[in-house]
Amino acid sequence: MLTTVKVIKSSNHLAKDWDYYYHRIESKGVYHCPAYLKTLELHYKYPAELFIFEAGANNFVYYPYFRRSLKTLSFLQEFDGNLGDYFDIESSWYYGGPLIQVDDSKNIQHLIESFVIAFSKYCRDTGIVSEFIRFDPNLNNHLYFKDIMPLTRNRQSVIVDLKQPEEDIWKNFEGRARTAIRKAVRLGVKVHTSAQIDTDLLKFDEIYKKEMARKNAPLHYHFQFEFFDSLRKTLNQNIDLIFAEVNGTFISAGLFLYEIEAAAHYYLMATEYQHQKYQANSLILYEAALYFKNKGIKIFDLQGGREGVYNFKKSFSKRRGDFYTGGIIHNHKVYNKLVQEREKHADLKDGNFFPLYRIKETN
Repeated sequence: MLTTVKVIKSSNHLAKDWDYYYHRIESKGVYHCPAYLKTLELHYKYPAELFIFEAGANNFVYYPYFRRSLKTLSFLQEFDGNLGDYFDIESSWYYGGPLIQVDDSKNIQHLIESFVIAFSKYCRDTGIVSEFIRFDPNLNNHLYFKDIMPLTRNRQSVIVDLKQPEEDIWKNFEGRARTAIRKAVRLGVKVHTSAQIDTDLLKFDEIYKKEMARKNAPLHYHFQFEFFDSLRKTLNQNIDLIFAEVNGTFISAGLFLYEIEAAAHYYLMATEYQHQKYQANSLILYEAALYFKNKGIKIFDLQGGREGVYNFKKSFSKRRGDFYTGGIIHNHKVYNKLVQEREKHADLKDGNFFPLYRIKETN
């Protein structure tokens, strides 16, 4: 079967083709959406690309990712070699990885194997040293590659099943979640889906920035308002801001992204530190679950997080998803040289991090 490869950079005249391919995929999520990827470029400061591998009329692999130049690595001032022609790539955040569209399930394995060969060649030919993939636990797209590439079960995500009746959603919360929600209601917390999202985003941004500073959060969580504003403009019908107020005071809010046919996602949330006693975030998540259920969405993905965040989220559901990552080295010679250079400047304690030379520089 004749196969074709297309590599589309977000900045070129073919960028409209991203939408064309995205909307042809039957099983997809908002983190693969062209509008989201374009907005994430503002934060990452490096470009998005889309690799399309086609094998027939309706058989293709859709793989968006971000290309990072290695010459910006901070520890390479004395590196003996020109890194201007070398890159590594990472998938979308929170989730990404290749998506598969086929007209006959019998074609899947051949399509995937042919894609992997073609993409590996593309990486070698264009100076891509390594590839880091965050697969989507709601789409389980890691399963296509479990026998082809090394996969790591990174952590679990918390999934609220919105197909169940409202009373079962409530019943399946842990007691501590129900207690927190009752307390919020008793203290007069009111939750609203923003009807003036441009104005309310400014309030959210103010709270969010203060909380990231207070928590000394990793750099990749320090978003500028322009990023939030671009999400609002580009995602349009795929984003909601749900906020809580007490006596007219805006105290907490969460940003939620979604695809109606797929899942709603807890994206970012922040609460004024002095108002944490109101348990507003618990009430927001409960109301968000009901809101997205009424939209017809079947899955509410609270995602994972570090221990404290995960413990909070898991009180809202017993159901879990498995978040897998993949790490592939396409140029072992350059990869090993980068690791050696990194070791001169830092103790590489976490041998499970990938790529190892970027330890503590990314998530």
